[in-house]
Amino acid sequence: MPMVDASGAGSRRQYSYTNLLEFGLVENLFDMGLGIHLIKKILKDLRRDDNLDAWAENFDDYFIKAAKKLIYWAKDQHEKSKDFSGYLFRDGINNPILVKDINPEDPKDIKLIKERLKPPKPVGILVYGIKKDGSTEMKIAIPWNEEDTLATLFLNEYIHQSKAVLIVNMGRIKERIDKSIEK
Repeated sequence: MPMVDASGAGSRRQYSYTNLLEFGLVENLFDMGLGIHLIKKILKDLRRDDNLDAWAENFDDYFIKAAKKLIYWAKDQHEKSKDFSGYLFRDGINNPILVKDINPEDPKDIKLIKERLKPPKPVGILVYGIKKDGSTEMKIAIPWNEEDTLATLFLNEYIHQSKAVLIVNMGRIKERIDKSIEK
């Protein structure tokens, strides 16, 4: 949906940055061979959650929110699962972060996790699942590259509960749009 509709013959519509990302996503989904009805549903779900706006418009703030969500998720997994290692990050022996040592409301802990999460350039993966009962669920703009996204524990369960999973690299779409805007 344009930010400003055309107001008559010869006038121009104005689109937001998020609109441009949606156009790029639609192009990508058509290239994958998806039908118009599913693409409309994906866009409707995407707009409902407002996650794409947050990710596209304020990349840094998005990672602060993502860090908080990750801490809460990890603490929940640590309490529920015997298989969860207890490590939120394990990048070598010198810098492990244990779930029990972090507080999702402590700004220092959030900053630490955000810095571990945030990549040098915008990346984000749209994961859209169609469950066995026909309902859909979306995990938008997971702020990692494809390899890290597929390796996450919370997606394992999500993928197993779905009859189909669509994964789109929104970071590549964002890069392509940024390059065309710079020209």
